[in-house]
Amino acid sequence: MSQARSKVKELFHRLTGSTAIGYRLDDLVNQLWTISNELSEIKSVLRTTRMLTEANSTNMNSNTYAVFYGTGSFMQANLERAISEGLVPLCFIDNDKTSQKKIINSSTGMSFEIISLHEALKRFPTADIYIMLEQNMLLNITKLLIEHGVNKERIKYLQKVEYRLGCSQLGSLIIYSDNYKEYTTCCSPRYRTYWKSSGDFVQDSIEYTENVTKLIADINEKKPNKCSECSMIHEALWSCVIKCKMLMLPSIHRRDYCNFKCIYCGSWKDNVIKQHMDISAWDVFKAFVSNELVKDVRYNSYEITASPHCDEMLELWKQKRIVGEILTNASIFKNGIAELLRENLITLNCSLDAGTPETFAKIKGVDCFWDVVDNLRKYSASSRDRMRLKYIILPGINDNDADMDGFISIALEIVNENFVFYAHNFNTQITEQEVEATVKFINKCKNAGINPKPNEVTYSVSELDMLKKRLSKSTK
Repeated sequence: MSQARSKVKELFHRLTGSTAIGYRLDDLVNQLWTISNELSEIKSVLRTTRMLTEANSTNMNSNTYAVFYGTGSFMQANLERAISEGLVPLCFIDNDKTSQKKIINSSTGMSFEIISLHEALKRFPTADIYIMLEQNMLLNITKLLIEHGVNKERIKYLQKVEYRLGCSQLGSLIIYSDNYKEYTTCCSPRYRTYWKSSGDFVQDSIEYTENVTKLIADINEKKPNKCSECSMIHEALWSCVIKCKMLMLPSIHRRDYCNFKCIYCGSWKDNVIKQHMDISAWDVFKAFVSNELVKDVRYNSYEITASPHCDEMLELWKQKRIVGEILTNASIFKNGIAELLRENLITLNCSLDAGTPETFAKIKGVDCFWDVVDNLRKYSASSRDRMRLKYIILPGINDNDADMDGFISIALEIVNENFVFYAHNFNTQITEQEVEATVKFINKCKNAGINPKPNEVTYSVSELDMLKKRLSKSTK
């Protein structure tokens, strides 16, 4: 507001040449500011009233009207379907103040305001609230709503849910490996259970439900399974609908290559790269997306921008309104990725792992640190909220002050404070030196105003517990 005042004063000076305006201009600016806020609220009420009136004049009885909690990728993937099935939002809740007062437009021509939880409860005290967030957030937001006086009967979900052991990938994610002869539902090599592929992607998507349902039962009945030590497994509200909805695309193919040679990735080495797959990531992406088997894709098949099919993939991604995540080394800038960021269809995840050009080249095998940083800046200009930065802790390589401080400085410029992640190289055993380096990195981030999070899939339960204890000791 102070900036707005200054601009108004400056404009007044230019127009009148007068500086003798004193408190009157301050009063005028305050009044204009108050009127502007009041008009904004009136417009919001009118917008909601018009929407309800139009619905009433057509077929309101066939629709259910509710408050939607959440504005992220899950909502974006499900909004049109919800509206088409007669579930229409009155407004959206997002407690991020930077998102509030913004408008969400749907393809139906409807527009909806984003407001705070407090404002939504004031405007719609009896409306049902649908939680439009990923599974792993359902329980926490349910508790939050109850704490704010919302009756359990008013809290709704898009699918039937149950309280059990599970994780956000179990029962929704499908990943192929071994030349597409088998698939799994886990993104961590440590804890994967594999099932044989039928050779037909559509058939695999059907058999996936049966196979994963049995694995979930084994987990909850405490039968032997590979998931038991994974830190991602926890009790929460999980969907009762077991169906592959998200595709992850790792592969080894002469058309799916990477222009980096990261020291923690063995895929580029001679003994691995010779094992070419017969099917490329583009073939799988096209089959799943064109047949509408999934609406969510996590692309981490080598480097997407280095693929000769990159532009085709990004265009199909946009056409089919796929949501998801693209993992990239950001060495090549693509306008198609920037466009997907602007349209809130993807998050962009980059493992930078260094804060100096020298260490970057040592880790990545390529000397292009500042090119990567510049490209990340350009992507961030499209949507800072959808940027993610990761730092894989590598003892003796990037555990020094210069790299950590340099990375943090770049992170403050490119991502929001809650979207910095640290990770363990799960090809190795965690060491005392790595524990100390991780605690050091976390404390440096927090001192800079960043709230770093672990990339949980790279840690076991015991490793995360050990880090928490050490971190607690370091802050006493």
